[in-house]
Amino acid sequence: MDDAIERKGRRTMGLHRALPPLFFLTPVIVGIAPRLSPLFLGLLAIALIATAIRRGIGLRALLQLDAALAACLALSAYLFANALLAVDQGEALGKAGIFLGVILVVFASARAIPCLSASELRRGALAFVTGALCAALYLLVEILTDGVLTRGAMNFVAALKPATAKHMGVVNGKVTRLNLSEFNQNAAIVILGFWPGVLILSALDAIPRRIVLTALFAAALAVPIALSEHDSSQVALVLSAIVFGLAWVWRSGVTRALAILWCLCFALVIPLDLLAYKQELHLASWLPNSARARIIIWQYTAERALEHPWIGIGVNSTPAVKAMLKGSEDWPEGFVFKRTTGQHAHDIFLQSWYEIGAIGVLLAAIAGALIALRIGLLPLLAQPYGAACFMTVLAIGAFAWSMWQTWFMCAIGLVPMTLRMAAEAVDKGRTAGAEQSSRGSVMSLGVGDKAPGFTLPADGGGEISLSDFKGKPVVLYFYPKDDTPGCTAEACAFRDSLPDFSKVKAAVIGVSRDSVASHDKFKKKFKLPFPLAADEDGKACEAYGVWTEKSMYGKTYMGIERSTFLVDGKGTIRGVWRKVKVPGHVEEVLEAVKGLK
Repeated sequence: MDDAIERKGRRTMGLHRALPPLFFLTPVIVGIAPRLSPLFLGLLAIALIATAIRRGIGLRALLQLDAALAACLALSAYLFANALLAVDQGEALGKAGIFLGVILVVFASARAIPCLSASELRRGALAFVTGALCAALYLLVEILTDGVLTRGAMNFVAALKPATAKHMGVVNGKVTRLNLSEFNQNAAIVILGFWPGVLILSALDAIPRRIVLTALFAAALAVPIALSEHDSSQVALVLSAIVFGLAWVWRSGVTRALAILWCLCFALVIPLDLLAYKQELHLASWLPNSARARIIIWQYTAERALEHPWIGIGVNSTPAVKAMLKGSEDWPEGFVFKRTTGQHAHDIFLQSWYEIGAIGVLLAAIAGALIALRIGLLPLLAQPYGAACFMTVLAIGAFAWSMWQTWFMCAIGLVPMTLRMAAEAVDKGRTAGAEQSSRGSVMSLGVGDKAPGFTLPADGGGEISLSDFKGKPVVLYFYPKDDTPGCTAEACAFRDSLPDFSKVKAAVIGVSRDSVASHDKFKKKFKLPFPLAADEDGKACEAYGVWTEKSMYGKTYMGIERSTFLVDGKGTIRGVWRKVKVPGHVEEVLEAVKGLK
């Protein structure tokens, strides 16, 4: 199967060959110059989408409407309407257009990634890890040397020198000093690549090498973030690590909690900002000046947001409104910042209230929550890393830049693309490893053998064990994949005959290597009344000998051989059906169950 994809890939205009270099260059170049994130988001998207289309996946499939995409498109439509109320309508419409473009590009690209072969994904994943390390090294050198590389570039190329000397020292036309805050955007890019990189390295085959390299990678990225002046990235690193630990234990629970947290951030941001100001935290000497300044900006913006509660002042209108009020700002004694909105709210949740109002906030809350819930669609191993990525984005958004900055929108858009690439690389890599270990060693179970026990995640978020059904017959059927024609026909046949199985007190359990989220969707779609177990690591499939070499169009690959096992109440196998043909199969199994003594 992998070979078939590779050969078909040779006819994709060579774009698939550009993916490893792009996965390397994206974190490197964007890590050095974050404002180039739109360019590399576009290049990576073109390569991925074109490769998928050449391999038979249509653009309609890449943009197939689901709940998350529909919510994002609804938000985009509202932004276009809201932009007509903005102070600068042209600028606002442009920002709404960029937002829509990022949404479409990210959804299509993420759905294109599974068409890549395991070897293509592995090369891309390792290239990304190397690129992320290079970006972290660049940031570390700049922090330790007062920006020697950036200063040199500015002094050598006049066009790179900013028009104003803010955050830097200039002597005789030469940049001699840079504030570390100049590298805040670079620190954000590094932290956004942290968890996808850790996920990639965590799946290396050799456990000692896996632990050492993962620890070195994490330290290499965490050190420059810790040494930087970007408090938001530091907070994001700590909070995402906490979420990762919790998600490792409670995957589905944390995913749902993140969706709720996203909505709560919108619901509570205004009262919390007003409360912080009322408690005079903006005067607290123990807080950094940047935090005290934010509290002043948040309180002032929150008050202004309440003046336009439903539709706000218009997309990206904060800078224009601030310019109109220039000169009238109040700067009380002891304040580290004047009472104003600033160029933006430094909080995407508060900025949403101020600029797009309650209607936009509701749509944004729904869209973000649905995206958070999509973490459950990732392979089981990747879900804690997905949760950590979501927390990283949430934390940076809550304390950092305007949500309309183009580089920021595109940098955030790169996160689900790199996370999906890492998740697919790990999942297909593990599958490939299982293929190698299982070739020639498939266990052949027969009638009279003891049925291997198992405990697997099941639809609905619980677990299911063979021992749960002690004392009653169990029909255990293994199938290749949810919602495919043959598997759907088999599942529906068992569904329709379940009353007959219940009459003889027999349970039916379906098993595949799909995720719990996939099972939930499959079960709901076809109203399946029996449990579906998620054998994502393939151990149960291997124990029952159904993970075998298969062939299609002359190519061999590993997959689940459609098989059914009838296990009696004592745990003994009383019937085996391999290479099942769906028509008539369920009736045959039912007759065998009725014949048990």
